[in-house]
Amino acid sequence: MYKKLLWIGIAVVSAMLSLAVVAFLSATASAAPSAIATSASPAGEGTPLPDYLIALPVRLPESAEIPAGLTPEQAADYARRLTYHQARPALAELERLRAEGKVAGFEVRPDLHSVAVEVTAPDALSRVQGAGAMLAKGDEPPACAAAAADALVEQVLGLSRAAALAPLAPQATDPSIDVYDPPGSTYTYVRGRTAFTATTVTMRILRRGQVIATRSTASNSGGYYYFYPSWQSCPTSGYNWTLQPGDVVEVTVGGNTVSTVVASLSAWVDPVANVVAGQTDAGRSAEVHLYHYGDNFCSSTHFSHIASTDGSGNFSADFTDQVDFNRMAYSTIYARDANGNSTYASFYAYRIYSRFGSSSIYGYLKPKVSFTATLSRPGSLHLVPYTGQSDADGYYNAWFGVEIQPGDIIHVSGGGVSMQYTATSLDVALDHTTDQAAGATGANRQVKAWFYKRDDGYYLQTSCTGGSHCASTIAQSSGSFTLPTTLDLARGDYASFYVYDAERHYQYSSERPVPAIVAEVGSRVMGYWGDPTAGYVTITIKSAGGVVKYTTPWGVWVDSWDGEFSDWPWVTIVPSDTIEVTDSAMTETMTVQNFSARLDGGTGHLAGAAYDDHLLATLWDFRRESGGWWTYCTETDVVSEAYDLTFSGAQVGGQDDGAAWNTGPDGHYTYRYFHAFAVNAEKGDDYVNGYSETPNTAVTITLGRGGNPLVVYTTTSQSSGYYYAYLSDVTPVTITQSDTVTVQTGDGDAVSVPIPELTANTDGADNRVYGRSPASEPVNAQVRRHYRYGWYGYSRNTAADASGDYSVNFDGLYWWRDCSAVDAGHACSQPSVDYYNAAGHHIWLEGPLPQPVGPDGYEDDDVYTSASAYVGLQSHTFHVVTDTDWVSFTVPAGDAGSAVYRIETLNLGWGMDTVLYLYALDGTTLIDSDDDGGEGSASLIVWTPVATGTYYVMVEPYSSGSTAYCDAVYDLEIFIVRAHIYLPLVIRNG
Repeated sequence: MYKKLLWIGIAVVSAMLSLAVVAFLSATASAAPSAIATSASPAGEGTPLPDYLIALPVRLPESAEIPAGLTPEQAADYARRLTYHQARPALAELERLRAEGKVAGFEVRPDLHSVAVEVTAPDALSRVQGAGAMLAKGDEPPACAAAAADALVEQVLGLSRAAALAPLAPQATDPSIDVYDPPGSTYTYVRGRTAFTATTVTMRILRRGQVIATRSTASNSGGYYYFYPSWQSCPTSGYNWTLQPGDVVEVTVGGNTVSTVVASLSAWVDPVANVVAGQTDAGRSAEVHLYHYGDNFCSSTHFSHIASTDGSGNFSADFTDQVDFNRMAYSTIYARDANGNSTYASFYAYRIYSRFGSSSIYGYLKPKVSFTATLSRPGSLHLVPYTGQSDADGYYNAWFGVEIQPGDIIHVSGGGVSMQYTATSLDVALDHTTDQAAGATGANRQVKAWFYKRDDGYYLQTSCTGGSHCASTIAQSSGSFTLPTTLDLARGDYASFYVYDAERHYQYSSERPVPAIVAEVGSRVMGYWGDPTAGYVTITIKSAGGVVKYTTPWGVWVDSWDGEFSDWPWVTIVPSDTIEVTDSAMTETMTVQNFSARLDGGTGHLAGAAYDDHLLATLWDFRRESGGWWTYCTETDVVSEAYDLTFSGAQVGGQDDGAAWNTGPDGHYTYRYFHAFAVNAEKGDDYVNGYSETPNTAVTITLGRGGNPLVVYTTTSQSSGYYYAYLSDVTPVTITQSDTVTVQTGDGDAVSVPIPELTANTDGADNRVYGRSPASEPVNAQVRRHYRYGWYGYSRNTAADASGDYSVNFDGLYWWRDCSAVDAGHACSQPSVDYYNAAGHHIWLEGPLPQPVGPDGYEDDDVYTSASAYVGLQSHTFHVVTDTDWVSFTVPAGDAGSAVYRIETLNLGWGMDTVLYLYALDGTTLIDSDDDGGEGSASLIVWTPVATGTYYVMVEPYSSGSTAYCDAVYDLEIFIVRAHIYLPLVIRNG
């Protein structure tokens, strides 16, 4: 039997919570870890995944932050960066675990909107606080993880299209309504305008007369309002509401209600005939906006045309007298009703495009037409044509199975359209000293580049304010080109390139960064390689005297999309070390600088020593009211090798941390990860951890009771500042209410944290976690659903009342593992509660662990001679490792040779895996067996008896992992099919 990998997924928690973390793992979950891209082996998109997967919630930034007019590939790139941004708090937790040696490596997986993790200790994730989940799967990632990644791209593209729209037409109604409903998409939204500003706007969606969604928002200062759906994984995977043609959208503002019917809309953009045509509902007008890229490849010109529809809703807008547009063009079409309210969507001109180094092509044709794509390689290769059908919006893709090479001829035809493109090459590099890109491509090809400052990176950030710039040029007859940018490029900044033919078909590149090495003092080398196609690089670390301290024993994998690489060497990196990175064709070298960073939680200042060049720091500021982090950024030029920075608006405290990058004389970066002084203590246990503000400093932890020291524990913080202590290593003890945890560090910080009243209980009847906590202060309550390999968790923030009572209800939430409703009263549920005081220090309490199941009502049935007689559905447990369950049943006269017996296990507890055996009349002769023939890990035997008599079924756990825990349960059913239904046969003559 092929057993499963383990995956960790994140439950969606409070609306502001950006850190979604993982949960307890038992020793049974820790099979030999699979390698991940720390340095041991590649683990990028499409590669096998490691032990665990942290799936991130799909949460978009404000729509105003998304750039206007992104192409589909640019939207995918933007969504990728959003994944890194949303992963940042979880990565901070993983940094801590790696410092403890419990995590071997981790990486962000934008293709799954997740973080992949490899652990080295069975309990690696047991102390991470917050919401988390884990489930067993096969080789493939959970479908909802991949779907969430796709949804993020879809939403970014939709919001970018909205940002690029022409101003709304004059209002015929107040409010006005514009419905975004692209054909074939499930991501829809509603926008509009009202004369009322900063006021409540309510929307209802009706389908066949029934209300399917009601939402409320506020209009902004310009009177605009927006309703966007949210992505959810459960109870079904998809958006919490979506619009379809025929739906009625009602919007109410100031007592006035306006409605519009969502129209069907389909269109195509023909760059040969200069026509935009399509179909919508009869009686609508088609307001067609065309965006044309002429000689300026970086800026479009806007044209519009009002087209009437015929009796079938067909329309055609001829732009011949306005513009001769090309295949870069796109159109946004409003199908307006009699009141001027609309359904709208965007459509792209017929085109072929592909990514350099890809085996696939993409593009647009007419909607829902059959097409044929061929790839020809002059003199050597002509592939079998790829056939398919375009989507409802005209999008198509084709895969050839071989990488597209320069000179390949790609031909696409379908729906009366015929197009051809000849592939070319691209060799390009960015130079931060001259602020330009230089390279070579096909002769006389048009080249466009989008340059970006790296304003939101995990490995590196070069700017707090970001910035982008588009530039284009025509390559010379030799193919060489130069593209200057107005941005002040630094190492790590990047560009994406587009190369067009005369018809504006194109190929585009992955991100091409300025090569950057980032050295974390103490532990890590990371950065961005200038050639993402390099595959692997070799990293060598030398002391100031030139002695080799470390060379990667294998290649360090380079991400093929953005050039990221990362390695955790087994030597300590110190200032004055030299780091060399090479792919044989290119070599970069840096010197590690003397760089320190101390975040003072009392004053909010970040100060230290640094090289006299640029310094940028980001802060993740924890807010106990929401349980989330706010991000701040500041930068300066260091003078006299010292700096002192503040983060305007931040409330620096115990759970705050961040990262800082100091540019060295070679343009590469020395990196520091910093933390404010923090104390975290587990009430009801003996565990204390936290951070000192400087690394490798002495830490003294004193547990006081009744005014006297009970335990004194001394340790030294790690290079990250992290410290931890199990107080019982000194004296057996449990942290209890009214105790005081005092922590004093060698760098001058000291705090005494009183242990408050803090309790957590579950109430199954009202599906809540309730208890006591400090009066009128924020608290975070969690319900955990345990199973053999760990637990899932949901967290919600609330505040205790003036008496110190709190209560959190978990109705409407679903476990990510199987989309079953969260049940606080389940036998496998466990409550927990987190309290952060005003200074950010943290006390948490975990309720009692769920108890293992007891013996079922059929024991003792561990041998066939004591088998229970089957009379109906039986509920069983595996209460001990050695438990097996025997059941007997009798085949009566008449069933032999005719009846079909369906014997199966079902309703398995989480983490359960059964194996089913069918024995003959003697109880020892095996007739059949099955492991995973049923749903999931359930078992199923379908059998037709050949003789009457008493037969035996034995059910056993697949392994000890399916025994002796709270959810080691299953049901057994024997279902008999005796009747057969025969349909009449009708024979017609003639």
